[in-house]
Amino acid sequence: MFLGTYYLMEYSVAEVQKWQNMAFSAMFIGLAVLTKGPVGLLVPGLVYAVFLVWKRFKVRLRFLDALIFALVFLLVGGSWFLLQIATGSTQTMLEFIVYQIRLFNTQDAGHGGFPLYHFVVIFFAMFPASILALPAFRLRFSGNEKNTAFHLWMLIMFWVVLILFSIVKTKIVHYSSLAYFPLTFLAALVLYKYSTEKLSLRKFQKIMLWSVAGLLMLVLAVLQWAVANAHFIIESNLIKDKFAMGNLQAVSNWWGIEFLIGLLLLAAVYFLTKHINKGIEYVFRALALSTLFVSLAIYLYPSSIEAYSQRAAIEFYQEKSKETPYLQPMGFKSYAHLFYGQRPLLKQPNQSKEQYNAFIMSDSVDKPVYFVTKNIKLEKSLKEYPNLKVIGEKNGFVFLSK
Repeated sequence: MFLGTYYLMEYSVAEVQKWQNMAFSAMFIGLAVLTKGPVGLLVPGLVYAVFLVWKRFKVRLRFLDALIFALVFLLVGGSWFLLQIATGSTQTMLEFIVYQIRLFNTQDAGHGGFPLYHFVVIFFAMFPASILALPAFRLRFSGNEKNTAFHLWMLIMFWVVLILFSIVKTKIVHYSSLAYFPLTFLAALVLYKYSTEKLSLRKFQKIMLWSVAGLLMLVLAVLQWAVANAHFIIESNLIKDKFAMGNLQAVSNWWGIEFLIGLLLLAAVYFLTKHINKGIEYVFRALALSTLFVSLAIYLYPSSIEAYSQRAAIEFYQEKSKETPYLQPMGFKSYAHLFYGQRPLLKQPNQSKEQYNAFIMSDSVDKPVYFVTKNIKLEKSLKEYPNLKVIGEKNGFVFLSK
């Protein structure tokens, strides 16, 4: 999507070989459709539409170039759809399209959220770029036509992605990930301008940088304390969620000093707020420290947190995969059983969920059948399927079989 949009920008400023830029744009947008579905065309298309409105439609678009775009896009992006039609799998194609529409209109996949969900995600997940980029939304930056155009296109892309996925009912963190590219470009633009022109960050930026960095370090410290004292939390009965209490009983490997990596982030903020006007070398120091913080956080925290959130279920899938059984989560949505259980999706293309469940519950099933549910869903599951029996329980997950 990004590359498709980039070559549309190149087309808008190019004086020669414009058709090549249009062909490249169509190819990448076609690949985006194969990867992500209709949204692969929707986002670049909306960005280009906003650009046309911004320019009051005073943009040259030759018929031949538009034709080249259409042909390349249909050849690349339409290849999968044409293959489905050619092989008689039209129903699969229609189900795919209906699913995409459902994602837009409903809170599908169990992921809902409030309208400003992605604004919050971007603000914290892209820290400190989210704060550093703020001046780029109103400042004009000097440069050649291409650089000026790129700045404008990145602003448009950022707002299109954020507004579009704020409208979409399904809220998932990575839906707004395309905004990462324009946002980090805008942040880099501000850092370059401020460091080369010997400017200091605005007071509100400094306050926000220190506040968010301090908050993140506090969160890391509280998380570290909570897992280190899980037994006290369990005994105190402060948490009423039975599944969460089961999660806290998991054993994970913590060193006890993970929260200290937050000092790297504080050091990065120090260089940005105190020394950015001394030269770009201080910017690079801040970026190096920030990158080191992110790398260590990704290395240290997710693997340890995973022990609480899903490891018991993952180990069960891996253990039972040797039997090549039917593995099915019950009462929650997951793909983990397919990957870690080394199982294909055994539901047939035209088979409904109800028909599939009836089959694996029947006496004619040809393999062992195992289910994984949460302890808070156990009573409902056994009431709905009384022929199931509990074969184990660990860290909030309950394992059942026929």
